Amino acid sequence: MLRNDLTTALRALRRHPSYSVINVVGLAVGIAACLLISLFVRHELSYDTFHEDADRIHRLVSDWGDTAMPASTWPTINAIQEQNPSLELAPFFETRAVVHRNTKQFNEDPVFVARPSFFEAFTFPTRRGSAREAFSRPYTAVLTPAMADKYFGDAHAVGKTLQMTGLNGGDRTVEVTVAGVLAPLPEASHFYPQIVVSWATMDAAFNFTEAQRESSGGGFRAYLKVPDGTAPDSLAATFTEQAKARRGDDWRGATLRLQPLTDIHLYSDLSLEIEPNGSAAYVALFVAIALFILLLAGMNVVNLSTARSTGPKRLACGRRSGPTDRN
Repeated sequence: MLRNDLTTALRALRRHPSYSVINVVGLAVGIAACLLISLFVRHELSYDTFHEDADRIHRLVSDWGDTAMPASTWPTINAIQEQNPSLELAPFFETRAVVHRNTKQFNEDPVFVARPSFFEAFTFPTRRGSAREAFSRPYTAVLTPAMADKYFGDAHAVGKTLQMTGLNGGDRTVEVTVAGVLAPLPEASHFYPQIVVSWATMDAAFNFTEAQRESSGGGFRAYLKVPDGTAPDSLAATFTEQAKARRGDDWRGATLRLQPLTDIHLYSDLSLEIEPNGSAAYVALFVAIALFILLLAGMNVVNLSTARSTGPKRLACGRRSGPTDRN
């Protein structure tokens, strides 16, 4: 069967080369374009799905009337943490620092500061060393492979030290030990922590948590795993009431809500995003373009087939004989 089809196709190609080439090339280009677009769409839809329990991970968002941001004040996050000790809450914030190692010195922005729960909420495995256990100790940090190569070259970074100046906005230098090197970060992530310093480092060097106890600065982020069977909207409403009760007269009227992790890249364009996000509208546009291209390719094949079938045909029986002479 396949042999007969191939023979028929080759005969058609020899008899009508132009028609066959236009048909094949047009359809091939259309299918190739659709495949490339589908790869892009698949990549956009895969953001943050590499985390374990990605469907349960949400981030805390503060709505201030017309302004919404994926961050809050430390007293608000601390109140939620204290009143819901069973929740897997992962607070962190970004800062900047001048990082130096011997003669190498670079301005790093951002540097993430996180608690051990950061590595429980997110799946950022380490290639060497440890992360979660080490983050219970002060003066520790983990790096990505790119950062490890940047400061240490081919040498193993674990156990080596880095000096960081300006972690808390001043000119004090803190020495941290590299406790681990992360595995290469997946590209489909809505943020890329290149350097992560333990929160215990900030407490030991600057008494940070206590200094922020009454701070109204809103640069702190929090992610959590919503327990099975719990509605995120109901949990967020509870958080709002807890924070409002804890802050009392200092509460400024923000409403807290929980945003699914897998919705961030395509459906979030808030103030203070960690990284620029994509757009679901653009993904839908590319899907429409792919369908349109495939439709055009199909119409091209149909039109050419119709034109060929309705065009002038060659006579298969030779020259038609004239009328018979009657005697």
